[in-house]
Amino acid sequence: MDRPPVDPPLVEDRLAEIVTLVEEAHEAEPGAGASLVRVRGLVAEEVELALAPVPEGDVLGALLGAVVPAEWEAAGVVVDGTARAWPDGRVGTDRGRARVAVLCHRSGATASVLRRAGEDPVVDRSPRGTSPIGRVADAVRRSLGLATPPPEVGVAVVVVQVWLHRVSALALDGGRVDLDVARSLRPPLPATWAALREQCAGGGWGELDCPPRLAAWMDDGMFARWCVASFPEPIELVVELADLVPLEVGELLARALADAQPRRSE
Repeated sequence: MDRPPVDPPLVEDRLAEIVTLVEEAHEAEPGAGASLVRVRGLVAEEVELALAPVPEGDVLGALLGAVVPAEWEAAGVVVDGTARAWPDGRVGTDRGRARVAVLCHRSGATASVLRRAGEDPVVDRSPRGTSPIGRVADAVRRSLGLATPPPEVGVAVVVVQVWLHRVSALALDGGRVDLDVARSLRPPLPATWAALREQCAGGGWGELDCPPRLAAWMDDGMFARWCVASFPEPIELVVELADLVPLEVGELLARALADAQPRRSE
């Protein structure tokens, strides 16, 4: 469906206005939980909104694999939940109830509102060329056929995670894990995230917890983040394996993990 070009600043302004209205409308519906949102007529005099409640609040489940019809210019979600602070990236501190509304336009522009209980709402805009990162944000963009931010790590990271998972599973089952066995469990390294995603879409890599249809629907950035987040922190597995496998096996795995990490420039 072809549309005439629109002025990006106007789209961004209207998107911010409408996501604020969506959040306010949700506030007026106590216990609304979560809804999917679609918008058309974004810069017209009359804007059309469609809000569909999400059963049991499973927004991500409702978004995965979804394709927003072409007549809708923007899509997103509004969710009630618990705000958490993540001071070390791992342990969340409860900061009370909160509501988040996010809308993404087909141009790539994104606007969101965060309202914590008892506080004024905070509106954030991400113009075209930028995007929030997270599973829901990625899924909203893919539902519109948009690209997500690229992978933050190389494909070797998740290959090592799969390797650690295989060694750990065998060791926990009481199997013998020496150097030869450990090396035999190492998966082949795909050339790129795109190659790994294609293999997963074809039915391979069952350990990645990504069904083939979803691998095909995702792009490389979303797929990479999804797969990496599906495993425990790899360093934790290496530490746990220290008591289950010979020292030389633990050292082999630790070296592989270190080699897979991105190198930071000085």
